[in-house]
Amino acid sequence: MAGKPKPKRGLVVADFHTGHQLGLTPPDWDPGGDSERQVKTRAIRNLIWNFFSKAVKEYGPFDFAIHNGDLVDGPQPAERGIELILNDGNEQVKAAADVIKFIGAKKNYLSFGTPYHTGKAEDQESLIAEMVNAEIGGHEWLSVNGMMISYRHHVGSSSVPHGRHTPMAREHLWEQLWAERGDYPKADLIIRSHVHYYTATGGFGWTGLTTPALQGYGTKYSRRLSGMVDIGLIILDIVDAQHWSWTPLILRGMGHLRTSPHVL
Repeated sequence: MAGKPKPKRGLVVADFHTGHQLGLTPPDWDPGGDSERQVKTRAIRNLIWNFFSKAVKEYGPFDFAIHNGDLVDGPQPAERGIELILNDGNEQVKAAADVIKFIGAKKNYLSFGTPYHTGKAEDQESLIAEMVNAEIGGHEWLSVNGMMISYRHHVGSSSVPHGRHTPMAREHLWEQLWAERGDYPKADLIIRSHVHYYTATGGFGWTGLTTPALQGYGTKYSRRLSGMVDIGLIILDIVDAQHWSWTPLILRGMGHLRTSPHVL
């Protein structure tokens, strides 16, 4: 009688937005600066990097890692680059690749992010994949000890808390329909990113996760949005399709670095 396969540990991360002043930034790529804005944003970058690097060291090594899109922030044409700390796209790519090398997973899998950030005429994340010898695609599947994972960057969002699970239920239904038609594998775990918040939903035979981001909150774009943002990552421990678990690690307390109430 065959025994259970050796458990595998995975890391799921997304939305580095490396190059942005609040993006995930390896210390060697941090430009510093002593203006009030530079000091404030650097404190946020340091907080996120320290949280991230501590988690990687504590929970690693990893058999695999899924890097689920928007790993660089891009040129910011709408904002004219005013929130960038790395204006050169090549530097953003190299810095994001250094993040993946720091993680040090045995096998890396990437998905394409939002064209606004990662290139409309080209896919900069393809360059990252080449640098770290990783697989990359738009919508991919990964079988880990017989458990099928569907991962893709994009998913719909919701402006109300109780609506945040609906887009993942829709993703599951489409996954089922594609699988029944015989075109795609049947997924046990569905992973989506893009929305910068963590949710977990599911039912018998399936689980859906949206991933926290690794970019701080407080961008110009976010000024018009409501809703909570989560910064963090997800750990996967997989024996087989029936025996597996996930652990979300969420950074708390960043808000005090961003703002304090006015006092009259």
